Amino acid sequence: MSSPFQVQVVHIGPQKTATTWLHAALTEHPEVTTCDRDSIHFFDMHNFRGTAWYHRQFPLPATGIPFDSTPSYGRCPLAPCRISEYNPETKILLTARNPIERAFSHYWHEKKKQRFNYTFDEVLRNYDLFANWVEPGFYANTARRFLDYFPREQIHIAFFDDLCANPSLFLQEILEFIGVDSGFQPEVLDRRINPAGVSAPRTAKMLRKALGQRSLPPFCRKAFLRLGLIRPPEKLSDQPDDLVRELTHVFLTDIEELEKLTDRELGSWKRHGNE
Repeated sequence: MSSPFQVQVVHIGPQKTATTWLHAALTEHPEVTTCDRDSIHFFDMHNFRGTAWYHRQFPLPATGIPFDSTPSYGRCPLAPCRISEYNPETKILLTARNPIERAFSHYWHEKKKQRFNYTFDEVLRNYDLFANWVEPGFYANTARRFLDYFPREQIHIAFFDDLCANPSLFLQEILEFIGVDSGFQPEVLDRRINPAGVSAPRTAKMLRKALGQRSLPPFCRKAFLRLGLIRPPEKLSDQPDDLVRELTHVFLTDIEELEKLTDRELGSWKRHGNE
């Protein structure tokens, strides 16, 4: 006999569009049930493990609407069909951020962990980098793939710009879409989660751990920066204008499709493309 438990809302990302913040906010909501981490990967990497494994990732019995936040689902071509087969009534949440800003944030998120030595300007010369940093920003394309399996009213597209302007309203609209108390105000509401930071080598990480802190104290950070032991965060504003202009053209058609899909003007995302 099948389990009565069933995930009802899936956040498909992509990364660096407030996915971690939103997972933290919804974890606080008494009418929402989340798992311990914000990337279960059932509908992409772990689908072979079966639904019993999937359901064990959540605390049971569930005390609220089960919510799966896995940012990579939007990138997986198999995810829309798999989610639909699992539960055709699933509500799909897609978050969108200026795609160039998102791509750069994704790049720096990995770079500061010292996982590679690539520079951001290689993104249009290396397809693996393009697929990792650029393709997740084709939001309209992602939405269209899910629209092949779900009606428009089951897909909510939320904008990172709105979170920056008014976190309460941003969250309220998502809670209304989910169907829970939209007046709930989580403690995380005005906090930044998983922000860009300095690139910290082993020495800095050891000191941070010894001090029992998630980040270096200001006086340590200044000293490490002065000694060249840590690097300050790279900035999109430091990238060549030609690169930003080319990336704007890469995203332009998808941005225009997203404008039609959401009835929202996104002129600031297209600025460099019109120069």
